Amino acid sequence: MHPNPQTSNRIVALINKVLPGEILAEILTHTVVCSHSDSNVEQCFAGPVGHPFLSKITSIHHHQCISTPDPLLLSQVCSQWRDIILHMPMLWVSIAIISYPGERLLQLLKLWLARSGQLPISIFFLHHRFGEVRSGFHKSFVSLFQLLAYHAARWRAIDLDIYDLHSPNTPACLEQFISPNSLTSLESVTLNIVGPSMLFVNDITGHFFRSNSLHTLKWASGDVYIRNLRVLPPWSQMRFLELLKIWDTKIILTAISASEKLESLHIGECTISEVDNITVTLPNLQILRLTGINNLSCLLDKLTFPGLRALFLKDTINIRAPHSTWDTIESLLLRSGCPLARFSLIDKAIRHNEERLIQHLSSPVFYSLTELTLASLTLVDRLISGLVY
Repeated sequence: MHPNPQTSNRIVALINKVLPGEILAEILTHTVVCSHSDSNVEQCFAGPVGHPFLSKITSIHHHQCISTPDPLLLSQVCSQWRDIILHMPMLWVSIAIISYPGERLLQLLKLWLARSGQLPISIFFLHHRFGEVRSGFHKSFVSLFQLLAYHAARWRAIDLDIYDLHSPNTPACLEQFISPNSLTSLESVTLNIVGPSMLFVNDITGHFFRSNSLHTLKWASGDVYIRNLRVLPPWSQMRFLELLKIWDTKIILTAISASEKLESLHIGECTISEVDNITVTLPNLQILRLTGINNLSCLLDKLTFPGLRALFLKDTINIRAPHSTWDTIESLLLRSGCPLARFSLIDKAIRHNEERLIQHLSSPVFYSLTELTLASLTLVDRLISGLVY
């Protein structure tokens, strides 16, 4: 809004006069509600790094919310907006808990849970603590998790970003309040955990991974935790999968080989080594993202994706032999026989030879492309004209 209150009031009055209530309600919905569209598989990784399932997080700290206005803040604009917002439960379904859980946060959380009615909710919980435990710290967490667990049947997406080396069992109280098989609506799980005990990780993932509706998983907690899980993720249910910071190539290949329904796969920040006797074919995979992979050929040579439509590569080119990486990509596409429509290459460390780059991109495996992104490359006129088939 305009910094001048009188000007802001005139603008709001004009908006209310011109726009019908249902149009204004639709605009408010697009402003504050996170996207959970199943029709577009790319929505799974459309959000900010670390928060793939909550592309727009509605923070319950409304006074801190700047880029994404939340419903409580917008409801204070005028009585007409307030009336619309209070009667739209879908505006209150995304909850971000990003600070010390004091009394104010608990009251706001109660408000969000009440206003969202019986709709499925998405929860992002950020807990990074580097200092000593404050007085009442554990008690506040207990109250917070009791409140969330009471609504466990409504959880649609849960994102846990936890870094706590001083009190590794503090988040474990969440598991104490979740009833077995209560997460009946859970579809998406994101886990980025450092510090908590293996006991906590096993207990909480045991609840998450027993959900029959779970189809999306982002694992960014490394291979130490995943190697020792008592209850494995239901790989056969996965449609969207993101595996980050896993150094054991066999774990990666074993996971995706069991995920036959995968539509979108992201592998990143991984050290890939040679593994024998494992090959993977995923007939339904449409989107493949690879970021920060040090040995691309060891991974792609094991894979076949007949339905691949989009390939996104970032910081994956072999600096010493960039053209061998191109050969690996072309072999994958040729072996898969897929009509690739979108290709993106972002790699700041590589200087490509212009002639060789044209030669690679003019390969028949790229003939079906409708969208090409070459970030960090100098696209001179000669290179552009060479890419026009």
